[in-house]
Amino acid sequence: MTRKAILLAYFEPISLGLLFALGAYLNGDPAKTVFLKSLIGPMYILASLGLRQHFTRDNDATRSTTTWVEFLLLDSALLSAALILILPDKTESAVHLIGVFAIMTLAMTALRMLIRWLWPARGGIQP
Repeated sequence: MTRKAILLAYFEPISLGLLFALGAYLNGDPAKTVFLKSLIGPMYILASLGLRQHFTRDNDATRSTTTWVEFLLLDSALLSAALILILPDKTESAVHLIGVFAIMTLAMTALRMLIRWLWPARGGIQP
């Protein structure tokens, strides 16, 4: 890899981590929480890349509907988990957080399926 490619590979996870940390800091979170939230960005990026290794782009055109929905559901679950972890208030009950997670995941999956159905040329499986 070239030096530029290496820098670009690190830029996205680091900048997302810094963005999450800034949001936590501006929210008044303690230093420990700011640090923990800063780790969520890079972990989300790495998890998304790992999911993409399993559901390769080469197979997108021939992927079955079931496998396509599975990918969208897992990708939406990753994003939902990251968003739940960076939420400013965690005083809700576990049942409430589980419900919010499930609703977010299903809503994102349904929206992405609708986009693909309405605009098939632009709505292929996205990372």
